[in-house]
Amino acid sequence: GRVFIVDPGSYVYNLDREARHTFRSTAYHSTVMVDGEEQNTTNVELPFIIGNEARPVVDKWQTSHERDRVSAEHLGYTRLKDPIVHRRTIEFNKTEKYWLIEDKLTGTGRHKFNFAFHLSPGLEVTDIDRNIITISDNAGRHLYIGVHSIDRKPDIVPAFVSRNYGHKANSSILRWEVTAGAPFVVRFFIVPASPVENSVSRLELMRRLTDNI
Repeated sequence: GRVFIVDPGSYVYNLDREARHTFRSTAYHSTVMVDGEEQNTTNVELPFIIGNEARPVVDKWQTSHERDRVSAEHLGYTRLKDPIVHRRTIEFNKTEKYWLIEDKLTGTGRHKFNFAFHLSPGLEVTDIDRNIITISDNAGRHLYIGVHSIDRKPDIVPAFVSRNYGHKANSSILRWEVTAGAPFVVRFFIVPASPVENSVSRLELMRRLTDNI
């Protein structure tokens, strides 16, 4: 009953083109940004036009009683001097109720990679313990995010979320910035805990996942 990771929404269009540009940017979404570039080219003066460089393709979709798994890639960063292909695979484990997100960035050269999760308003990052981040609301709900292959804490970047046109609310973005050579693979585990669940056992599941990856 609680959203933790959100799409930022649109906010406005022509009324504030800079804001429109920000809300539709790659950096404002829960994805990977490479070398500070947009996945598709945009122009602040063209609020309704976007490039088609990414050409995303979903090429795997599997579902069973135990798990759902989807995998897709896009070509938006192949226009870089050292091209990068971004493949994201998301798996939902229905038995233990957690998600695995794998970002595989294939190509050559060294790049600046930014990994982000845009958080819903009204949440607080209550703890960052080694490679596990705890996000909480005031009703006792928690979301644990574990990361593998990044040996640093995320930055908490102030941001906004728009639920309705012309309305925005304060939020934040968890952002990890890494400079590394390609290919580069990062895995995130996302474990929710409701107020009626034992948060200690859910956190123990997270530790087991990140330690035994």
